[in-house]
Amino acid sequence: MATSGAVREWYAEEGWGVIETAETPGGCWAHHSAVQTAGYRSLEQGALVEVEWEPARQDGFSYRATRVWPAGEPPYTDDRSAGDPAAGLYAAYSSGLTLTLNGGAPASIAAMTAEHWPQVRDIYAAGIATGHATFESEPPTWERFDESRLAGQRLVVTTAGGCVLGWTAASAASDRCAYSGVVEHAVYVDPAATGRSIGRLLLAGLIASTEAAGIWTIQSGIFPENAASLALHAASGFRVVGVRERVGKMTYGPLAGQWRDVVAVERRSPRIV
Repeated sequence: MATSGAVREWYAEEGWGVIETAETPGGCWAHHSAVQTAGYRSLEQGALVEVEWEPARQDGFSYRATRVWPAGEPPYTDDRSAGDPAAGLYAAYSSGLTLTLNGGAPASIAAMTAEHWPQVRDIYAAGIATGHATFESEPPTWERFDESRLAGQRLVVTTAGGCVLGWTAASAASDRCAYSGVVEHAVYVDPAATGRSIGRLLLAGLIASTEAAGIWTIQSGIFPENAASLALHAASGFRVVGVRERVGKMTYGPLAGQWRDVVAVERRSPRIV
């Protein structure tokens, strides 16, 4: 469904806003990845726009935008080919998502490299130590991580001084051709950096990079006890598919030997049809 509207609110640092239209009472929730403009994927408060939307529960709203673009203009299309190996990272960088940390220090999103690995590994280990992040009992080596994760979908958020605050990465969900556009992802934030929208920034970058690479579904499994991760994914446009009951047994920590449920979540791109 498509209609005309105006931007009621836009939160550039968090990458989302609300579009007011006659057909979406209460407002239509819009994520930055749905914005189709040249350059930064952002909107100005009060701007007139065209909106394609769908009924969906999202952050207290009953409607969600699937595409938004300035009124009187055609939707902007990135002219990079999905086959371009740089396309995924280009989309993440061009999304315009940056944030300011406490004290005014800037942070930005970047491609993960081997130089980031010691800090990435430590953040991974901190997540493992909670007992509610993964069935894995320890981080892999860089070589194993590098081999198993997609090169164009490995991102970090860093401070200007090079401190890694969080990371995300994705791997192919299957080697079957029919599922070539489906990936499984993970996202971890340094415990000392929570509450600063870093997880939102990482998922926004991952969504942009996967869509530019022609990947249509991002999925993951989250322990039900990990309420923060479930809330983060819901805010980033993921939906709960279901709960896999007693799907795996913990091998470490206080819950060793216990069966665990896993909440299956996914985001299907509205851009790849």
